[in-house]
Amino acid sequence: MKGNYRRKTNHEWWKRLDEAAGRHQIDWHWSQGHVGHVIQEAADRAARKIAALGHVEPAVLQDAVDRVGVTEPETEDDLASQTCSE
Repeated sequence: MKGNYRRKTNHEWWKRLDEAAGRHQIDWHWSQGHVGHVIQEAADRAARKIAALGHVEPAVLQDAVDRVGVTEPETEDDLASQTCSE
């Protein structure tokens, strides 16, 4: 990946990706993640706040829960379909 993207962490994984990608012709395209997915947006927002604080603040987690509510899958099939569609 090139451009303004910076590889801040997971350097060993980036090295492995570079080595694997080197054998192929790949056109990398950036896409914005989490857009339109309420749960992922809330999780991302919470993770960024926690990282900035340097510790887990219960109020941050509660804010995420308040934004999306709490839902539990009713069956194993519901859980599988939620996991596969994301």
